[in-house]
Amino acid sequence: MNTHQFLIMGIPAVIALAGGILAAFWTPSHTARSLIQHFAAGVVLAALAVELLPEISRAHAPGLVLAGSFALGSLFMYALKLWTLRMEHATSISGAVKGLSTGLLLATFIDVATDGFIIGAGFAAGGETHLDAGLVWWLFDLLEYPAGRAMI
Repeated sequence: MNTHQFLIMGIPAVIALAGGILAAFWTPSHTARSLIQHFAAGVVLAALAVELLPEISRAHAPGLVLAGSFALGSLFMYALKLWTLRMEHATSISGAVKGLSTGLLLATFIDVATDGFIIGAGFAAGGETHLDAGLVWWLFDLLEYPAGRAMI
């Protein structure tokens, strides 16, 4: 890896830290948080559709494999959401919240690991995809309030 690649990979990390600092001083309303998260999800899906899927399809992956992978990934992320919500609910019932929330920490870890995986896939695809993926995840991490809150 060269310096340029490290700089590109550093963009989401720096912005995630900035999002954590912002989250420490600003608490958005439920409506604002929902709007921000839906906008960020739309940006991520647009980047996926425009940048990564054409690169993968050029590698001769059948359309059925792409659609199935997207569906399985979506189901997996939804199952993780349900699992972390159940963990949070169990913690709130027991009232034993001391220090970090395990569910939020786990969700943040999974989110950051997924971000890194997709940016790495962009690097593997070559071309300018890695730059676009890095910039999209910069925006996504900036707008993602719960992960920002967990970073601090």
